[in-house]
Amino acid sequence: MRFRFVVLVGMLACVLAVACGPTMHQPDDDWKALEPEITGDNEKDEARWRRELESDPWGDDSHLLTDNPPKTAAEYRAHQDDEVPPLDFVGPPEPPSRWDNMQKGGTTFGKVMFSVLTVLVTLGMMAAPYLMMI
Repeated sequence: MRFRFVVLVGMLACVLAVACGPTMHQPDDDWKALEPEITGDNEKDEARWRRELESDPWGDDSHLLTDNPPKTAAEYRAHQDDEVPPLDFVGPPEPPSRWDNMQKGGTTFGKVMFSVLTVLVTLGMMAAPYLMMI
């Protein structure tokens, strides 16, 4: 019985070692070298991005093509130095109150206790059959 258990644990260790190891690189799977995604020229980058999205109209990101900005990239760059906040600017968020900090601490404590108790109950369930045989 003990020999079977040792063999089973050894086989499990071998399987985990192989599964967690690096995969072999297949040179046939290499694709062509990709261009850098961001070149720094906003108009050129946006044109490339739109070309890529238009090439796959049924893809997950096809809805992004309908989101046209109201200004061109040059207009946004021209107003970048303005330090006037927009009309709907509300400022930084207020610092958390004592009650907010206490709630956050209670939530963290609850998660930690749940994790610890889950591990203890699981270990207890694993050990219970062996303790009953004594």
